[in-house]
Amino acid sequence: LSRLFAQLPGVQVTVADGTYEALLHQLRHGDLDLVVGPLRGERAPADIAEELLFVDRLVPVVRGGHPLLGGDRAARPVRRRSLRTLLAWPWIGPLPDTPARAAFERAFMAAGLAVPAVGLQVNSPAVVRSVLLSGDSIALLSALQIRGEVASGLLTVLPVPMQGTERPIGLMQRRDGLAPQVLQTLLDE
Repeated sequence: LSRLFAQLPGVQVTVADGTYEALLHQLRHGDLDLVVGPLRGERAPADIAEELLFVDRLVPVVRGGHPLLGGDRAARPVRRRSLRTLLAWPWIGPLPDTPARAAFERAFMAAGLAVPAVGLQVNSPAVVRSVLLSGDSIALLSALQIRGEVASGLLTVLPVPMQGTERPIGLMQRRDGLAPQVLQTLLDE
């Protein structure tokens, strides 16, 4: 977006956040020209074209100072743990029937563990961050979405071996839609 603004001064862009279903509805009705997020692959609607950008991986995240970190973070490295040791803690989970939820469930199944009950199911990264920062919950999040919080020490990625947390991220557009020039410029960037 920054490069788009530099290339087309004065252009106006609206970014909407929401569930896949809400964003898909807006896309189909022309309220949005593009959705960026987890792709559905074979489950994608026939009228929606998907384009892979990258494969993201979800990682276990806690607040800085969480008891799992074992005291002063700067004084000693975080001890490597197993997914089994994390089951005793409260979990924040992704919404049902989402790629993130599928990755959440795959991670536990790959480790031969039952999927833990979650006290909070949420789609909003901002809400997850807020709840993590104010308690001892654990969540699987995209490391890309929390780079700033990890760099500042607010959140910590736990060094826990995980399998199955990959999910494809990409662009979704109407198959029959024509991209406005501004959108085409953004896509080129």
